[in-house]
Amino acid sequence: MISFRLFRFFILLFITLLLTTSAYSQSVITKLTSFIHGDSAIIRLVQFLNQDTGYAIGLYDNSNGGFLAKTINGGYNWDTREIDFDAVYGMIFFNSYEGIICGEKLNKGVIQITTNSGINWSKYFFEDTSALLDIFFVNENIGYVTCKFSNGFKIYKTNNRGSNWELLTKSKVEDMFVVNFSNGVGIVLGNNQTGGYILVTKNGGLEWSEVNIPYSHIYSGQVISANKLIVCGYNINHNGLILKSIDYGENWYKLWESEDSFSSVTKIFFPSTEIGYAIGNGFEGGFILKTSDSGRSWIKENIGFTPTCMYVIDEKNCFIGTRGGALLKIATKVN
Repeated sequence: MISFRLFRFFILLFITLLLTTSAYSQSVITKLTSFIHGDSAIIRLVQFLNQDTGYAIGLYDNSNGGFLAKTINGGYNWDTREIDFDAVYGMIFFNSYEGIICGEKLNKGVIQITTNSGINWSKYFFEDTSALLDIFFVNENIGYVTCKFSNGFKIYKTNNRGSNWELLTKSKVEDMFVVNFSNGVGIVLGNNQTGGYILVTKNGGLEWSEVNIPYSHIYSGQVISANKLIVCGYNINHNGLILKSIDYGENWYKLWESEDSFSSVTKIFFPSTEIGYAIGNGFEGGFILKTSDSGRSWIKENIGFTPTCMYVIDEKNCFIGTRGGALLKIATKVN
């Protein structure tokens, strides 16, 4: 009788530990909605102000104009309207009503500003530019935008929420498209003929230094804290890659590398110094990566869609936009 009780105790203990481990490690993928008709729609960016209110921008197809969509119930339903762009690349909403979108119109860089959730827009063209490729605000007034022009790219800064812009710097490197700032430290990411190319500033854009990452192609990155930077893309063999620097980009070490060729990591974001998410595409299709230990280890999960963008609210809530207009929500179960 004693041995039977011990046996039953250990069986129950084993089952409890197994279920607990699964609950803490499993991610739930929910297809919230496909709010654009047709499988040619592309979600370019998604942003959530909280767990209920969010915005998305994208294209109905590769040549048929842009759209802005708003949800007030966590992505289950969307109000969609057309926006006057030939291509959309960047978006920031400060609250439920006020926001800025950047992109391209008639082969010129343009931003459009709304104060009523996209019903009306004020349009501002950037002369001598062909497209505005990204926009990033460090607070409600100070923001940065990257611009493409005939001989390379430019970085502009605003101190009054986009009413006026001043030129900070320019470069002959044409493929520069991502900007990210934190506490005065900023990066602008791109690629040149030798590999990944990064401009780094430590004083809010007054001075910039060049950083090269040879034999790689960079898609996305983030200033995590102080001198810590993280970027993602693929290496010379086209294996998906995540790199980290702790000295403003002078030296880099590998956090993650795909075992599959013809893969890439296209977006990455850390909502905290420990928790990070990334998305990418590989031989088996789209995937998501998550780390809970500052990138020392990663969990990979296939998602069955082609991801195009990502927005992370917190550790438990990650939204992913895709080709075809589907929005996925990745929610980690925690008991």
